[in-house]
Amino acid sequence: MPNLFFVLCTTNEVFSLIYTFFNKKWFFDRLQNEFIASFLLKLGFNFTYKIVDKGFLEFCGPNNFSMYALFLAEKINNIKSGKINLYAFLIFTFLMLFISLGTIFHFFYGFVDFQVCFVYLSCIFIKKLTLDFGIKY
Repeated sequence: MPNLFFVLCTTNEVFSLIYTFFNKKWFFDRLQNEFIASFLLKLGFNFTYKIVDKGFLEFCGPNNFSMYALFLAEKINNIKSGKINLYAFLIFTFLMLFISLGTIFHFFYGFVDFQVCFVYLSCIFIKKLTLDFGIKY
């Protein structure tokens, strides 16, 4: 049977054309790889990796948090003087602040959506950080 097929393809012109058409590589996989797959890979690299992973997540995550922690540490370092009355005043002030905030949150719990408040305060916090550190996004 294989000999008959070989003789048929070599002697008959129609079978020879069909054989050569299917025997040659037409590079459909290369077209698919170069035009579709590489485009999607570049799009995924440029958008999800550069903008989302390297941009937004690192801005809101470790880099920005460490910059703000250093900024806050410098501000707290400027406050300390070594005098006990200043420390007692700061402890009393922040204790009263936390108690009053707890009371206010308990009172307004049924009237205010705290998720919206959290998003609003987060936006203010991010805007302040961009103004303080000159971060552009």
